[in-house]
Amino acid sequence: MTIDVSLLINFEPVGQLTLEHRSEIAGMSKQYEVAQGLDVLRVVTNTPGRSVYLSRGELLVSYQDGSEESISVGIAAARHPIVGGRKVAKSAVALSPVEVVLIDSDLIDLMMTWEQAANVSQPEFLEDELWAARSRHNKSIDIKLGAVGMFGVNQLQGGAFNRLPSANIDELFRRMQSVQVAAGQVIIKQGEEGDYYYLIESGAAEVTRHSRPYKPPQVLAKLGEGDAFGEEAPVSDNRRNATVTMISDGVLLRLSKQDFIELMKAPLLNTISWEAAQKKVLEGAVWLDVRTPSEFDYDHVFPDAINVPLSDIRSEIPHLDKRKVHIVYCQSGRRSSAAAFIMSQLGFEVYMVEIAQ
Repeated sequence: MTIDVSLLINFEPVGQLTLEHRSEIAGMSKQYEVAQGLDVLRVVTNTPGRSVYLSRGELLVSYQDGSEESISVGIAAARHPIVGGRKVAKSAVALSPVEVVLIDSDLIDLMMTWEQAANVSQPEFLEDELWAARSRHNKSIDIKLGAVGMFGVNQLQGGAFNRLPSANIDELFRRMQSVQVAAGQVIIKQGEEGDYYYLIESGAAEVTRHSRPYKPPQVLAKLGEGDAFGEEAPVSDNRRNATVTMISDGVLLRLSKQDFIELMKAPLLNTISWEAAQKKVLEGAVWLDVRTPSEFDYDHVFPDAINVPLSDIRSEIPHLDKRKVHIVYCQSGRRSSAAAFIMSQLGFEVYMVEIAQ
């Protein structure tokens, strides 16, 4: 059955996506009619990996923890998935003829990560002289960086490079490629695979994003010497969520996705099991839920968790206690991995909870 895209505005977190992405999801989703008295979960058992939403009628949902609730269209619970959320349902019996919408859970999370990461300001690290990197590590750096403002003292002492092993930094410099670029040149394009991570040695660039068809792109950020871009895609294994275009001639340093994952992502993303995370919280760590407020309000796992959506990480950084360890989690691990990487670059001790596959 064809799904009307306007229906998806009623579901969380799908309703928070742009119309363009909701339209894409509508085209790849399915809607089923289920007769009164039948268990919806038995009807859709052949469709694993789907979030199931109620779009018409009333259900009696029984959960594995022994609780039950009646869900009907129009109440808050109906905005969230019956199947695909953190609460595990063991049955969902139709109290009336019902319709349910099945949406690929992974697709929802990919779209949410893409859109929210696009709203995170670009990290401002690497801010002083090249000699600081040389003197700290007492290494010769093969790549020649002529611009002042790269690889600085502040970053080496308190940011991403402070967290990297010295051998990684040395290898990072060796593997970076220097690329001459011209004004007007598109460096990364929204929707494409994330193949490189970039640092601006000289020049300036503009970050834009198309969120609505037939509308001009939105300018998200202006980037200059020392700024980095392109990290969200290789961190979250997602496609590019924005376009970056040079607005002047310049020189970029780029690191391939494989090298980025090996030398930067892996050392900066500390994963932790739920059990170990809970132990750390007892020792003073803070739970940080990076899902949307509606997802958090409906289904927050820990009563003392802080909710900071991925898109708000940069603006909320000043309000987070850098002295505390933060345990970051989401639904699948994509949003939490992007948030954890950004926080790590800014000097936080942060762990990402392992999500069972």
